[in-house]
Amino acid sequence: MRPAFLLITFGFFGRVIGSYGVQIWMPTIVKGISNFDDKTVGFILAIPWIVATGGTVLAGWINDRWNCKKGLIITLEVIAGISYFCLFYFGSNDVWLSILLLTIGITGVASASSVYYSCLPALITKDMVGGLTGIFAAVGISEDSSGP
Repeated sequence: MRPAFLLITFGFFGRVIGSYGVQIWMPTIVKGISNFDDKTVGFILAIPWIVATGGTVLAGWINDRWNCKKGLIITLEVIAGISYFCLFYFGSNDVWLSILLLTIGITGVASASSVYYSCLPALITKDMVGGLTGIFAAVGISEDSSGP
């Protein structure tokens, strides 16, 4: 197995673990800093996922147009990390700032997923694609099946 495959798999795993905290605690965060009822919180928390859908399509288009996988992954993950950092320090007082930062972070993380998967064929041989793609997906299977 190539070191680059292991590196990208561990990077994907770390990203998935970091995403769990945001996904699990999002409703509690928004409910705690707002006066919204549960139904309103649910509808508001659909916003980041709707925007992330568009971001994923855009990231795929950028990747196909300029073939800049490494730079795109790094950029998207850094944007998401900065957004989550700002959410931690500045988002606890303003619900709409929190929603904006969550939207940016979730869009960055979700958009990077499509680019991660497009990197795999360049890192492994053709006879290993099926099995190793399965291992790669198993590392983050719950993250791919989660939603709003």
